Amino acid sequence: MAKTIHAHNILNMLSQSSAVFTQESLAAAVCTKYGSDVRFHTCSKEGLSLSDLLAFFLERGKVFEHQGTLIADPSRMCKH
Repeated sequence: MAKTIHAHNILNMLSQSSAVFTQESLAAAVCTKYGSDVRFHTCSKEGLSLSDLLAFFLERGKVFEHQGTLIADPSRMCKH
């Protein structure tokens, strides 16, 4: 059974790390930290893959991509 991690962990990784992440380097970091079969949940969704989660973040403006780099927008993150 896949480990389920809250999406906030990925937003925090993007916003608090000194590393610069592309989609590929984020996928590698997530795999290293949580394993290759990890799934994510948000306040409203469950069972998301990393690519599904990134699409969710991008659609809602929680993350944007600038010249291939993923950037979290702290003002768009829920605070619970």
